[in-house]
Amino acid sequence: MKDVTYGILATRGTYQRFLLGIVAMLASLGALLAVLLPFRTSLSIAIPALTFVLPAVVGVVIGGFWVGVVGAGAGFLVYDWFFLPPYGTLTVRSAQNWIALVVYISVVLIVAQVVAQLRTAREEALRRQEESDRLYELSQALIGDLPLAQLLTHIADTVQGVFQPRWTALVLPRGGHVAQVHGETLEVAATSGGTLSESDVLSLTSTFGQPLAIGLVGDGEDRVPRRLSVALAVIERPVGMLVLQDVVL
Repeated sequence: MKDVTYGILATRGTYQRFLLGIVAMLASLGALLAVLLPFRTSLSIAIPALTFVLPAVVGVVIGGFWVGVVGAGAGFLVYDWFFLPPYGTLTVRSAQNWIALVVYISVVLIVAQVVAQLRTAREEALRRQEESDRLYELSQALIGDLPLAQLLTHIADTVQGVFQPRWTALVLPRGGHVAQVHGETLEVAATSGGTLSESDVLSLTSTFGQPLAIGLVGDGEDRVPRRLSVALAVIERPVGMLVLQDVVL
């Protein structure tokens, strides 16, 4: 239920950014129209074409590439209706004006694509920086003097925050002893993310040293592991397992 809620919130956030981008794009387009319209008879047809690129860029920065596409279409209509003779119609009689429209659409779409890529790259850079900061905090915690229970929870929370699976679990031998043989009694020492079901706990603690079942989702080469298990070892001796459920790497 928690993961469904996260998904709904993420979708809602994307939708809200899209609507905000549309509103900002239309508002800036209307403002530029109000400024340029009184001077349209004395303006070159290139001036409005260049100016109306700006609302599409504003839309892309706020709402993403598809807002820029909507902005290109809206700017096209405003440009044709108000600044290309005959005014007040979508009829284009001059070949020069057709060229201006084609150039306008091409420029807006190219600029929107470039701005969208820069926005994506910036978000990715921020995400990687955040991951690096979390891993640095984890390394500091490992060499610090945190109580064991708090340290294990911190590890699970850090891995959960970086990879964002459905849940993360640290599985250790009960009592903290190093596991040496199959059948060692295990326990889930720390979790983060969604709540583990009874079947999840059973699958994690039933055996030690045996490969855990890894389900796959997707088709063909696009399949990804639903459960990723990483053995934790000290001097080549198993001490536990770090498990990520429904992780996409």
